[in-house]
Amino acid sequence: MSLKKLFNSLNKGIVLIYVFTFALVPLLQIGAFVIFPEIFETDANVQSFSAGLNLFWYLSLTLLLFHFARIYLFKNQWLYFKKNWRKSLGFVLLGIFLMLSMNMFINTAFTVLDFELSSQNQASLEMLMDGRTFDLIALAIFAGILAPIAEEIVFRKGVYGLIHKKFGNLVAIIGSGLLFGLIHVTGELTNVISLAPYFGLGIILGFIYYYSSKMIFIPIAVHGALNIFSILSLLSL
Repeated sequence: MSLKKLFNSLNKGIVLIYVFTFALVPLLQIGAFVIFPEIFETDANVQSFSAGLNLFWYLSLTLLLFHFARIYLFKNQWLYFKKNWRKSLGFVLLGIFLMLSMNMFINTAFTVLDFELSSQNQASLEMLMDGRTFDLIALAIFAGILAPIAEEIVFRKGVYGLIHKKFGNLVAIIGSGLLFGLIHVTGELTNVISLAPYFGLGIILGFIYYYSSKMIFIPIAVHGALNIFSILSLLSL
């Protein structure tokens, strides 16, 4: 039985691959702690281990998604993206503008309301920027390349597609955006405020995906550009 028949549908298979790899991460952490306890003796070692684990997770996830959805990605979406490159570029630029505008709006709103705009995810990124060379390289590959590819395939194609099938585009945009936000704040779910920036960005990515006739490489490019911009901003601090 093929993997695609086992998962019944492309969207369901994409989501299940993400859930499967997500569930393996804590098991790998426990295994490393048992076999190599010295890794966890210093904060620097823990930081490098976390950077390496995230890199390994998203590299594995991306390769699995590429294999499972290769016809959809490379014989459909990528060909259409290249054939209509002017239209594609226009949507990418629109998406970047909307994402930066959303960031500015959220930052301004938090300042006016006197809320502290911080999250564990953001703090972890800032720590990696001050870490070892390996940490910086892992962060650049993870955040600038792998995360945009994997997360957009999962949340814009997989999650969006499953929600849209039952509830329509509007609910799919909101639902996929909410789940996108939640996975970025999994360690601080009680801090609802920390969800707002990621939820807002998820909404923009869902909107640009829908508005571009669901060309998956559009939100991938937008997401990647924003992450690279964020990394460069942290480097300049």
